[in-house]
Amino acid sequence: MNRRQFLVSTAAGIFAAPALLRGAVGQEGPFRVKYYPVAAGMGSRDVAPAPDGAVWFCGQHNGALGRLDPRDGSFKLVDLGKGAAPHGVVIGPDGALWVTEGGQNAIARVDPGNHRVTLFRLPEKEAYANLNTGVFDNSGIYWFTGQSGIYGRLEPKSGDMTVFKAPHGHGPYGITVTPKGDVWYASLAGNHIAKIDPSTGHATVVEPPTPHQGALRAWSDSKGRLWVSEWNSGNVSVHDPADGSWKAWKLPGNAPRTYSVYVDDKDRVWLTDFAANAIVRFDPATEKFNAFPSDKPGANVRQMAGRPAKPGAANPAPTGWSWSRPPRESVPFSVAARDPGGVPAAAGCGRARCAGALSGRPRVALTVDGDARLRPCQRSHRTTKMARKSLQLGRAVEWPRTPDEAKLDRVPNPQKDTNYLVRFTAPEFTSLCPVTGQPDFAHLVIDYVPGPWLLESKSLKLYVASFRNHGAFHEDCTVAIGKRITAEIKPKWLRIGGYWYPRGGIPIDVFWQTGKLPDGMWIPDQGVAPYRGRG
Repeated sequence: MNRRQFLVSTAAGIFAAPALLRGAVGQEGPFRVKYYPVAAGMGSRDVAPAPDGAVWFCGQHNGALGRLDPRDGSFKLVDLGKGAAPHGVVIGPDGALWVTEGGQNAIARVDPGNHRVTLFRLPEKEAYANLNTGVFDNSGIYWFTGQSGIYGRLEPKSGDMTVFKAPHGHGPYGITVTPKGDVWYASLAGNHIAKIDPSTGHATVVEPPTPHQGALRAWSDSKGRLWVSEWNSGNVSVHDPADGSWKAWKLPGNAPRTYSVYVDDKDRVWLTDFAANAIVRFDPATEKFNAFPSDKPGANVRQMAGRPAKPGAANPAPTGWSWSRPPRESVPFSVAARDPGGVPAAAGCGRARCAGALSGRPRVALTVDGDARLRPCQRSHRTTKMARKSLQLGRAVEWPRTPDEAKLDRVPNPQKDTNYLVRFTAPEFTSLCPVTGQPDFAHLVIDYVPGPWLLESKSLKLYVASFRNHGAFHEDCTVAIGKRITAEIKPKWLRIGGYWYPRGGIPIDVFWQTGKLPDGMWIPDQGVAPYRGRG
């Protein structure tokens, strides 16, 4: 069997002594976990395996690219520049590290030998692209995405860069290349995948069969089929460009949240499920799932990648990597495992909301995102100004014509260690009946317990107003709004109540919620009485 090494990265985490990751009942395991402490407060994000066995990792909080040597646990940090906030990292055909560097709004090339950093800045008109991930096509061209609604190409030799507007606006996130060189990206807010024409840069949108699915990341298998992780729906789906077909499968468990996707050399599909706190294997041949839960709460594994193990290696078990951090430390850890049947050596050890003790150290939640540079205390004045410019607050913006065009803004939660409730009320919400075109009216109440982010209210106002000429049933409008907000700000808990005024004499009320309500929370009634007419 061709065994592989898996690399994964997590959103946040803890420092711990070696522990065991056990699979679900009747499944393979256990896996032995080893932790490697690195720099304090890095905010580790994506990772990339190097040919020499080292692992490179992004530090979104300290603006550095790290190199870990697993043989002795030593690490080095490369400063990417003032205000840096790296997100994605890949190794290019030239052997260099190529980083989507959101803090400086640039693509960064890092020489693995002398650690020289070269920046390829985006055009001024794209002042804040919220850069996410990148990939090289078969011609050596680097393609990248930005959640603000862009994707782009960079010719490494000449430095020529072209940035394109995404066809459905805000949302481009994951990106992948097929064996024959086709480049595709996934759009979380746009709920689609898109194929990029390398000659023109035009992106052709292809929509998965599940509405509002939240296509987050994508990975090609050996046959050129696109496997997509769907955050909102909890599905994994596959699109075959050869015949235009789609298939989708819901991950096991209650309300799964599918984040990352990786396809190995046997075309087995690996996924991460935030709700189950697990890495999940899907076999396309049998259409069966196997879940391997982490033994640490809230692992939130955000990225996976892989490379073949060295032939004739003394240790036949694959080795995987994951990244975790407490408030003062960032801790990547490797996972060594026996492999009786293709079991991945991969684990997360992440987001522990509640305080606790493990190996004498506290567990607390931390947040990492491309927008973390909005925190003035962590970034330069220039970068903070740039980030504020990206917000719709405080400046004139064009009214969005449709919900897909509307952008929801978020800002860091200054009280992220405290559980509290935020309520938005929209008593004059309007949309259109999708059949008759007649206006519908509703009173919306949105309650949420913030996680790392707060929802900016002006952007919500614009988003709500974008439904004015949008045709959708009451149920669709209400649930879609709740899911879109959830995808943007990742709350601990959210509920939305849609109290619709009667059409044909019958009022319709729609309620949707997601997440687990923290213990001890006071949640007031939404205060909207049942419709009584004039009686």
